[in-house]
Amino acid sequence: MNTEKIAVLVSGGIDSAVSAYLLKQQGFEVVGVFLILMHLDQPELLEQRRLQAEKICLRLDIPFHTLTFSSHFKENVFDPFMKAYAQGWTPNPCVRCNKSIKFGEAMDYVLNTLDASRMATGHYVRLLQDERGYILKKGLDPAKDQSYVLYTLNQQQLSKLAFPLGEYHKEDIKTMAQTHLPEITFSGESVDLCFTSKDYHALLTEKTGDIVDTHGKVLGKHQGIHRYTVGQRQGLGIAAPYPLYVVDLVPEKNQVVVGEKSVVFRKALLASDVHAILPGDLDRRISAKAKIRYASPEQDCSSEPMEDKLKITFHEPQFAITKGQSVVLYDEDRLLGGGIISKITQGDGSFVL
Repeated sequence: MNTEKIAVLVSGGIDSAVSAYLLKQQGFEVVGVFLILMHLDQPELLEQRRLQAEKICLRLDIPFHTLTFSSHFKENVFDPFMKAYAQGWTPNPCVRCNKSIKFGEAMDYVLNTLDASRMATGHYVRLLQDERGYILKKGLDPAKDQSYVLYTLNQQQLSKLAFPLGEYHKEDIKTMAQTHLPEITFSGESVDLCFTSKDYHALLTEKTGDIVDTHGKVLGKHQGIHRYTVGQRQGLGIAAPYPLYVVDLVPEKNQVVVGEKSVVFRKALLASDVHAILPGDLDRRISAKAKIRYASPEQDCSSEPMEDKLKITFHEPQFAITKGQSVVLYDEDRLLGGGIISKITQGDGSFVL
């Protein structure tokens, strides 16, 4: 029997349930932890997931804990998310939540108060160690790889983490659940419950403004720039002889800028809040592959530091590079790090401020 205690973040979904099962099978002392963050729209669904997580832990005969971080989540995730949206950005709350809550406040609690030696999650990513330190690699299942949202992890955090699913494919996990947890009914994907579009759209001020073309000509009206994102085509409410796409959001003028699809392609960006998994990996000019959003394919690029930022230049122009999203860099299957897209080149190569 392994005496090491590992706390598993259980969401009530299949991935975290099988993670807990695998760790117990390996002989670890396992405890389950369910996080209450900030779910405004459907609190009854949150309670269903909590009860499901508790049922999983009961089936596995492991202790179950519920931790509430709603106030921390509001301060560190939801409020910055709202502020970014109001500024015309399209932020990724999962990246900020991972950094501030899951691998911040929650991890501190399970290590210090629950006296666990490590924390585990159901992310599909591989954690390895070489002569330089801990490294993260993509999960073996390319359709489920979740390394994109973990680029903010540092070496100290990685030394206290476990990702049991990184070497498996999703179908393997489904088979294990059916075989070893037949009493549990899993529906859909494992998702975290925090807030929905209904929650934040209801709290954002509706402020009518102009929809303009790239020359400043007014084409119509919008009901709030937070309802639009770069690259959007549907729902513009403008008649034109050719398809129009959102090119930019200009909060200081309360404008939505639209244009032809070709205008939405950009070749370079600046990223702020830069973090490297291995310190120093992003301190020099390198060739790499980059993702500009979670579901986008990787693209060849070069990366070079510019003071405290990174300049990413793609070999080919990319569609709808969006401020507020994360750009994440890879060397083959190894996660190098990333940052928040804060500036994007205009057609002449200068940066949009």
